[in-house]
Amino acid sequence: MRIPIMDRIIESYGASIGVQGDNRVETIEFVRPRMHGEIDLSLESIAYLNIAASDGSTGQIVLDQYVEGDNLILKWVVGNQVTAEPGPLYVQIRLSGLENVIWNSEKTMFQVTESIPVESPQPVVFYSAGRSARLADPETEPPITVTERTMFIPPALQNIAVQNDQNSETVTILLPRYFDGHDLSHYAVYLRTKNSNEGYDPVFLTPEVQGNQLSMRWTLKPPQTSYPGKLSIQLWVTGQDFDWHSAENSVNILSEINGEPTIPITPPMIDELLRQLAELVQQAKTSETNAAESAQAAKDSKDSAELSAQDAQSSADQAAEATEQAQRIKGEIDRIQDDFRQESDQKLSEMESLRDETQAIKDSTAVNVSIDSSEDTGYRVGFKRADQSEPVWTPPLQAKVNAGTITMLEPDDLPTITQRGPASNRTFDFAIPRGQKGEPGRDGVSVSIENGMYAFEIRDGYLMLLYPNNTDPPPLKINTSGELIYTIS
Repeated sequence: MRIPIMDRIIESYGASIGVQGDNRVETIEFVRPRMHGEIDLSLESIAYLNIAASDGSTGQIVLDQYVEGDNLILKWVVGNQVTAEPGPLYVQIRLSGLENVIWNSEKTMFQVTESIPVESPQPVVFYSAGRSARLADPETEPPITVTERTMFIPPALQNIAVQNDQNSETVTILLPRYFDGHDLSHYAVYLRTKNSNEGYDPVFLTPEVQGNQLSMRWTLKPPQTSYPGKLSIQLWVTGQDFDWHSAENSVNILSEINGEPTIPITPPMIDELLRQLAELVQQAKTSETNAAESAQAAKDSKDSAELSAQDAQSSADQAAEATEQAQRIKGEIDRIQDDFRQESDQKLSEMESLRDETQAIKDSTAVNVSIDSSEDTGYRVGFKRADQSEPVWTPPLQAKVNAGTITMLEPDDLPTITQRGPASNRTFDFAIPRGQKGEPGRDGVSVSIENGMYAFEIRDGYLMLLYPNNTDPPPLKINTSGELIYTIS
């Protein structure tokens, strides 16, 4: 069913959207102009359907959206979270950007037709905070959306996990791809988390472009779930000369029966290193753009050929410098291992304090606990009963960050930084685009040449290289692809 929107009015008052208990039977597409004044709604907004039932309960559903010519299509697949009760259903469409609400429709009304009650094959649980339902199928679970500088958390996700849950709950986070002229898919995105024991853990999120939205997956694990109570969350988007934060929000971690907190040994990646990596990628992309612009300037004018060549050389030097910076960052990653070791030493101190606090328990059970560390084995824990001569040691606990490969890409490729390996032994690989190949220059005429200079001249259809007498020829050659190569030592 397609429903037009004219001057904020949804032209469907009183239409039926299904029978009580229907689930994903009816699909409704709202159609409105893509532009709102000078704002392209398809680029900078997420669409919500605000819902109010006749019993006063309310909720919110995220709408899929796509562009069709000059129109923006907002798609609603009607689920059983809104058809559970018969009667009128009042709805309103809201389009929100990262900072504020961009557009609202007027309120309209749909009807849910009463049905003979039967047991539903899809269990639905409604929460008192609203009509958002947590379904048995995790693929239909509502996402966390980020608009108006707010992280909107559906009631179904308020109690998000139980203490010490690990990799058992994965949540989708949606936000607009574009903000104030910035394409956020080119920036690093983190979810800052702080548990009820003030434990801070930034989570790196991998954005997936879905049209004009970014979709990210967050999998909960310790230390986020180590302690019951409130888990504070905040979204952070960062890059060179750019930082954006959402307002803080929170979800609940439920208590585990007789639960002791699980604390991971591997400390979180420090924010500053991640910021440097994001800036390095942008610097390499900027150098690529500068090199392409200088090559274009060299083609425009024969008279300014020498100056343009110098500009192109300067841009090539910048690209080489960016590559050199990428190599230096490998050393930075090696040095970060020392920072990890310092944090691990702090964890060791905390473990020793815990050992002192539990001394009475160890005495009563006649078990001795030993903690050992070395450069070769890392940290390990030993347990020895009174009747044993030697302790039984746990496997070594180590966390390493390794420098991987540096690969030069084609000029039009995007730079990438790839992680691989387990969390305890992470490797970073870098891929950086080289500069654009310049267009062939116009035929030139040689002039007098002094030391340190050289020139090109075409004679009888051949490209001739001219340089001063009694000097070494410059390091130029033509490869098998017909490209002129200048080697910088």
